[in-house]
Amino acid sequence: MNIKRLRIPIAVVAAMAVLTLLASSAAAMITVDGDPTDWSSVTPDIHCTDPDEGDVSIEGYDISSLWGVIEGNTLYVRIDVYGVAGDADDDGSNTDIGSSQYEKPGVGEGAPQCSYEQYYVDIDSDNDGDVDYVLNYCKGDSYLFQADGTTEIPGAVTAAAHRPTSGPGPYHTVELSVSIDGTNCDIDPDDYCLRGWADTQAGGAEDNTGKECYHHMLPPTAVLSGYGCVPGAITLSGCGSRANEPGATIVKYEWDFDNDGVYDEETSSCTTTPPWTEPGDYTVGLRVTDSNGLTGVDVDTIHVPPCPEVPAIGPIGLVALIGLLGIFGAGMIVRRR
Repeated sequence: MNIKRLRIPIAVVAAMAVLTLLASSAAAMITVDGDPTDWSSVTPDIHCTDPDEGDVSIEGYDISSLWGVIEGNTLYVRIDVYGVAGDADDDGSNTDIGSSQYEKPGVGEGAPQCSYEQYYVDIDSDNDGDVDYVLNYCKGDSYLFQADGTTEIPGAVTAAAHRPTSGPGPYHTVELSVSIDGTNCDIDPDDYCLRGWADTQAGGAEDNTGKECYHHMLPPTAVLSGYGCVPGAITLSGCGSRANEPGATIVKYEWDFDNDGVYDEETSSCTTTPPWTEPGDYTVGLRVTDSNGLTGVDVDTIHVPPCPEVPAIGPIGLVALIGLLGIFGAGMIVRRR
């Protein structure tokens, strides 16, 4: 049996290794394990801080920040506290009952209907001002409820965790993730709000972050056109451009007459005159900026034709024109009589 040796060039192997690395990087996402370090690899939709350390007496339920981001069809939520998450008696441990009858392993594990220790998040799924879902973490488990707080959506929460002090830290973070299936749980990834809560019956401590919203603003639409001829007047127009956010307007037009990436002129009006003197096809770039600071770009080829020639009047034509004018003038005189 003849065996042929397969030779793979080193460059191909290197390319495959790079592609594998890129694929693994693209697939990387947040791991819900109570360790917040992997959030540094994402840009959160929502990140707010509560600078008022000590505004509740129990540091394990004194919120320092709230984070939220949607990746694919999953909403990830992170709540940071100033103390140890799940520590209801401020003894630095969240795994012993200690001096508090309310402290249970797993954040209120065994407490009926999450009435004792819990962390929860109000979710406004479409930024209309109404709470649509309530995400709870308590009793060593997690739940997603309808806005009434009692109708559970089974299987919506895919993970929830904080780190027990019996193992490696850090210990100040609670993480949760929710599956967005578009039916049982439907959250607009471009327009939603969160409000984080931490609540313990030990000392009646409760803290919240206030409502924080993420809205992906739509950039303006640039529309470029042109008309005219040479030699003569040529006009470039961006008057068909429009802002797409409510209340926004186009405030600036930038013109790149040769599409070299450098904008040659900036105007507040929607028209301008390019410096062209020869007929031809010109590729032009237009960038518009709206009152929110967002930009839109359009690139188009403008055809500039030569202007039609005006026929020259020779001697014979001039005599004929004078004759016609004379006849027209005589007719006017006759009419006046």
